[in-house]
Amino acid sequence: MPRALSTTVILLTILAAGCSGARGGGDAIAALGDRLDGRTTLRTFLLDIAQEVETHDWEALLTRASPPHRYAQVEGMGMGLPQYLAELMGLHMVGNSIKQGDSVTYGDLDRLAKIRFTELDEDLGVLIIRGEAILTDGSFLKIELWVATLGGEHVLTGAVG
Repeated sequence: MPRALSTTVILLTILAAGCSGARGGGDAIAALGDRLDGRTTLRTFLLDIAQEVETHDWEALLTRASPPHRYAQVEGMGMGLPQYLAELMGLHMVGNSIKQGDSVTYGDLDRLAKIRFTELDEDLGVLIIRGEAILTDGSFLKIELWVATLGGEHVLTGAVG
């Protein structure tokens, strides 16, 4: 094979490998299947969250929180941002915590490799999205997002306290 053609084939192979799969780890929403049909904004919201977790873009993930909820938890109760993020994802509970030390840190959050959503429950006035968080060591934790609509946009929320 001529060198120029060989280089082109290698570059195309690399580009194809880098572009394969959907955003947010490829299979982040696959299990939700037809539950997301016709719900483009929710689909995009969940894919963006999966991507932000995978790339550890915690600032972007914080922007998805309901402003009143974030204010109550962080400003009102003095909760640290890493713990707040962990709680938004259901990753700071007895028996299902990402925390390794005395408190949740960004280092703990950085152990998240990707997330997959497997269930969507609409019976409680908010959408509850459940799934699994895959850690960098290959272990799993349960994930649970509470998604509300505020001003026509999806936001992450949760209990206060």
